[in-house]
Amino acid sequence: AWVEVYFPRYGWVSFDPTGGGVARLTSLPTGAPVASLPPSSSSGDSSDNTDIRGELNRPPGGPGGAGTTSSNGSGGTGPFAIVALVLLAVVAIAAFEAYRRGPRQASAPEAVFASVSSIAARLGFARRPTETVYEYAGSLGDALPAARPELETVAHATVEVAYGKQVLPEDRIDALVRAEQRLRVTLLRLLFRRDRRRR
Repeated sequence: AWVEVYFPRYGWVSFDPTGGGVARLTSLPTGAPVASLPPSSSSGDSSDNTDIRGELNRPPGGPGGAGTTSSNGSGGTGPFAIVALVLLAVVAIAAFEAYRRGPRQASAPEAVFASVSSIAARLGFARRPTETVYEYAGSLGDALPAARPELETVAHATVEVAYGKQVLPEDRIDALVRAEQRLRVTLLRLLFRRDRRRR
């Protein structure tokens, strides 16, 4: 069994670990440093030793040496960034779906109208103090023609319950819930209108 030990500025020095030359002291070699063979051109039986030898002989400023960032290290943040973006997209989609769905339970027509009015006000289309329910629904319908049917559904239900003291049947309640869900998305278009109005 033969052992080679790497000495900085000297290179690899052979030693006999079997005890055959214990009494003899050999002087360290002199002269220029001896470069070791690269791992691919070494002829030893042990591939592990050649890998270690190649790692030790790399200069500090070379590839994989101290003071530099390996290619694996620089690309290590890539998967984390992708995972973070995917998680962010999932959270954004979940938040939007929760916003679109609105309350879990069916709300009263007055609460639905108040919710629609509040969203529109935050987006720059507030209800004027002198506007009735129908007038405000008509103004929003003029600003967002695609939302006119849902606005009329909410306005009719609000007036019938608030002023007519009527009790809406199940099909009207379901239509009101669907109208509110569509309005919560359609009202977002007010963000892109320039003719906003404030209270």
